[in-house]
Amino acid sequence: MAPPEVSFEFFPPNTDKMAETLWRSVERLASLKPKFVSVTYGAGGTTRERTHATVERIVQEKGLTTAAHLTCVAASRAEVDAVADRYWEAGVRHIVALRGDMPEPGQTYTPAADGYAYASGLVAGLLDRHDFEISVAAYPENHPEARNAQQTAPWRRSSSRAECLALAEYQHHQRPSGPGNAGNLPC
Repeated sequence: MAPPEVSFEFFPPNTDKMAETLWRSVERLASLKPKFVSVTYGAGGTTRERTHATVERIVQEKGLTTAAHLTCVAASRAEVDAVADRYWEAGVRHIVALRGDMPEPGQTYTPAADGYAYASGLVAGLLDRHDFEISVAAYPENHPEARNAQQTAPWRRSSSRAECLALAEYQHHQRPSGPGNAGNLPC
């Protein structure tokens, strides 16, 4: 039996002390030869520049396959496309494409007027620009914004979901699924 493949997710550091901790962690975890590492993107794109700097440093200094999170929230298509181009130029070939969270907890999601509305559009836009390997978020149970399965059900049947899942190579699950949740993977 092959050994399990692992990945690690990092949050871009806010302070010099956090940066020291992050780089010590990256150094230690690199020895485990993860399939990839990913770097998160703060709610509303609040860590956009720190995410890019962290991703670029991991790629350049550690040579690890690095997946950069990229979201649709609070950004125009042009801004998102520019970030994607910068990642490509830095050698990043794996993007975790997400709709993203609004900057304020509980705030209703509203797409930017000139931005990608949802992850499905972001995935298609990324693939139109470069030959990225794409991961998406998947929820084996109810979507976090749904109060119940009935609110989640229309999304599970939507053409946007089908397009998103068809284009993505990986689905990241935020919670474990039970035996009754097979096939309930909206992205």
